[in-house]
Amino acid sequence: MKYFDIGETVICTIKAKQNGILKDPDSLQISIYRPGGTKDINLAPMSRDSEGNWHYDYDTAGKEAGNYRGEVRGVAGARIKFVNGSFRLQ
Repeated sequence: MKYFDIGETVICTIKAKQNGILKDPDSLQISIYRPGGTKDINLAPMSRDSEGNWHYDYDTAGKEAGNYRGEVRGVAGARIKFVNGSFRLQ
């Protein structure tokens, strides 16, 4: 798990691949859950950096300390895939 100080911007990144090759999906959205499971961000669009490389900047100013969970929803045609990750604010 990665650790960040409250007030830092957490850059959530993902590499989207198809058959091992970087490829953009139709869309990527992220939801972020606070400690205790309350949803803080709901299906926010992620930003494209380059083919298959995406990010979302999560501002932690004023957030509480604890474990956070991110869930990325990727859509490619009729297929939907979810990827989870986590970080801790201190």
